[in-house]
Amino acid sequence: MICILAAAALGGAFIYRRQQAQSAQHITSTNSYNMADSYRTVSYEGRTYKYNSLITTILLIGVDNDGEIRTYPRVGEAPRADSIHLMVLDKKNKRMTILNVNRDTMTEIRRYSFLGDSFSYYVSQLAYSTAYSMDLHDGAEYTCEAVSKLLKVPVNEYVLFNRSSLTSLNNMVGGVTVTVPNDDLVEKYPQATAGSQMVITDENMEDFVRYRDINRHYSNDSRMDRQRAYISAFVEKVKGMIPNQVNSLWTELEKMDSWLITSVTKNKYLSYANTLSEIEFSDGNYYKMEGEVDVVKKHIQFHHDEEALRKLVLDIFYEAV
Repeated sequence: MICILAAAALGGAFIYRRQQAQSAQHITSTNSYNMADSYRTVSYEGRTYKYNSLITTILLIGVDNDGEIRTYPRVGEAPRADSIHLMVLDKKNKRMTILNVNRDTMTEIRRYSFLGDSFSYYVSQLAYSTAYSMDLHDGAEYTCEAVSKLLKVPVNEYVLFNRSSLTSLNNMVGGVTVTVPNDDLVEKYPQATAGSQMVITDENMEDFVRYRDINRHYSNDSRMDRQRAYISAFVEKVKGMIPNQVNSLWTELEKMDSWLITSVTKNKYLSYANTLSEIEFSDGNYYKMEGEVDVVKKHIQFHHDEEALRKLVLDIFYEAV
């Protein structure tokens, strides 16, 4: 009996400690690395730049699992990020920009013990930022923090989704037609040659946005090109549905709450949708980070070009004073 009571006490202490640690893992109310006001005004090559305060950033995170989004008993068991895109809504300049943040980027992310105790930061693939959580709401915030820390600008919101949401998102806008950017899928879809038009359906959706040849070291690059083609077409379809179907789009998103989680409330969504309807987006406003790919012990590592990234951030988020 004493052993049973002792075990129960230890188990209760373990659960309490885990819950307390999990609560302490939340980043900030804006999902950003705590930079205070350091990002508002910066200097580069003798010029001063001011941050555009009429910008809203939404991080789109696709994770590599399916089924219902759930909690996990230990840190490290949650799925990794498969794709990471930062959507930038610039109300002042009436433009939208999307930055594809390479999942293999070697950068500082938070690290935790399986109990949820923080080990501060360490350098690893950005994809692992979601895995160090027991709840994917927290995992999304860790990814937001890592991207914020990488770019040195705030990340305001997130939308995290898994494989089970892909066909629902596609059907929500009635499907899209894309221009195929490469020949990666011709073995399975002979008509999907580079430059051809392809209608994305329930049957080919996951292959188009997720397939990569795991035996080829740089296959993520061509996968990101297909993701670019799909996202560009998807955004244009959504823009055409706003404002007439703005409420029905939200209703469809709510139906996906088992596979999609977000920090965006309905009121925020309506505001962002209104902004989206008023701004321009084209394929020229879609960017990939520059850098070099390395293979270390069969693991892909992307090392971004710091100078190129800084210039890109200045172009998207800042104005010269």
